[in-house]
Amino acid sequence: MTIGEKIRISRKKKKITQPALASRLGKSVRIIQKYESNEVIPSLDIVEQIASILEVSPADFMEWEDWAEKDEYYRKEFQAFETYLKKSGYLLDFKMTGVSDSTHTKSDGSVWSDEEYYEIKLTDQNGKSAVFDQDEFAKLQNDTNDFIKGWFYINHMKPKDV
Repeated sequence: MTIGEKIRISRKKKKITQPALASRLGKSVRIIQKYESNEVIPSLDIVEQIASILEVSPADFMEWEDWAEKDEYYRKEFQAFETYLKKSGYLLDFKMTGVSDSTHTKSDGSVWSDEEYYEIKLTDQNGKSAVFDQDEFAKLQNDTNDFIKGWFYINHMKPKDV
């Protein structure tokens, strides 16, 4: 069962309408409909607010172990990339640029709401800087990872001539 289905079932058990839930959350009815139809995955903060309104545990809506494992994986992956950049002589500076309560489609096609937006400033040893939004920075991270994997394959994994 999806998170949206679980929200809808819990809402109906409490006899709360979509407009009433939307009003209590300070959201539109349309976003509640999108949550319940899984067009939009609510942020963890919104899940916690919905759970509080419906008087259930947030764990009733999601598999905490799955989320925790994914968060831990991405956190470690990001920290490794950040360490790599720092060891390569780059400085990183993160700045929150805003928060959106509307939907946002990420580069991988997933849709999220209530997202915080960041920009990442990367400065080299000569003081030259480049500023990335979070999607651009994720692409840099993925492209760097792909390059390194490719280099290892070409230089260490290909069959050696005899």
